[in-house]
Amino acid sequence: WKVALADFMTAMFCLFLVLWLVNLSPEQKEGVSYYFKHYSILKPNSGAPSIIKLKDDSGKSNKNEGNKLYQKMSDSDLKKIENNIKERFKDNPEVLKNNIVFEKTEEGLRINLIDNEGNPMFEVGSKFLTSKGEDIINKVAKEIASYEAAVVIEGHTDSLRYMGAEYTNWELSTERALTARKQLEKNGFSSNNIENITGFADTKPLIEDNRADPRNRRISILI
Repeated sequence: WKVALADFMTAMFCLFLVLWLVNLSPEQKEGVSYYFKHYSILKPNSGAPSIIKLKDDSGKSNKNEGNKLYQKMSDSDLKKIENNIKERFKDNPEVLKNNIVFEKTEEGLRINLIDNEGNPMFEVGSKFLTSKGEDIINKVAKEIASYEAAVVIEGHTDSLRYMGAEYTNWELSTERALTARKQLEKNGFSSNNIENITGFADTKPLIEDNRADPRNRRISILI
């Protein structure tokens, strides 16, 4: 009887899964399809969150029943964000040259806010932003705050180690990512749009052939 019950429960699970899929809107089906086409257990942050229109053609919001719905971001939307951020720093081209790197990925637009020798985003070995770091994040926040897009915030460090074992680059990278979240929210960015916050320590260097390079210390904002 246990085998029969297990078979019955499996069949019921499949039935309800099919009923749920049939009931999805075309935009929701697209989001589910996109996620599983790009998902990989070997690739962190693979797949994609549900990307669904916030409003239908009548202008009514689709946000209901507590579901987390996101604005569907086109390539032109992401390019517009990149161009607007560059415009905000047109009077300070050194920041664009030394502290901001844009990456177009399968998941979306990744904005890397990086340290540079003599131009740090954070105080040395600390989760606290420098005045320059605050200014950069503030301006980025003002450009992405108007979008209801899913956002992932990642913290990264270089390979330099702490002397003790109580506090490591794992804690530092995570705390810096959380600090970036707080600074974004201070400038109008909604915490409801944050899909994930992760600290990677030095496991994903920007400069792979030199893990100690200060440019590996960065906050990545994936839209």
